[in-house]
Amino acid sequence: MAYSTRSDIEARFGRDAVRGFVDDDASGAAGSDEDAFISAAIATADNHIDSILSSRYSVPFTSAPDLVGDLSCDLAFYEMSKRRGRLDPFIDKIRSDAERVLDDLCSGRRSLPGVVPAQYARSTTLDEEPSGLTEWE
Repeated sequence: MAYSTRSDIEARFGRDAVRGFVDDDASGAAGSDEDAFISAAIATADNHIDSILSSRYSVPFTSAPDLVGDLSCDLAFYEMSKRRGRLDPFIDKIRSDAERVLDDLCSGRRSLPGVVPAQYARSTTLDEEPSGLTEWE
């Protein structure tokens, strides 16, 4: 499951900004190539998110927290901007801010509300001790 969609990215950055990166034929309509490119940018962003957060959380998220969805939008927008070589200070700041948030999440300086870090997740087996030990020796 993708953490964001084209609609999410358009809501965050504007339809015209997204169209500027993908509308090769200047038709104003979304073609299948354009949708595939956006899907690939989202997949790249989500893979990046998972690769960083996997040291702290169980990924991929089955239901992405809102913050993860926002990060996916930001990083996918950055990926789309690389296609036309249109990296400007605003877009680079979007990427660097997203990277900083990911670093904070990974280090524990920030947390994802409602998501338990993997190292604290308990076993669901009733007869198993959380530590894996049954008694002190």
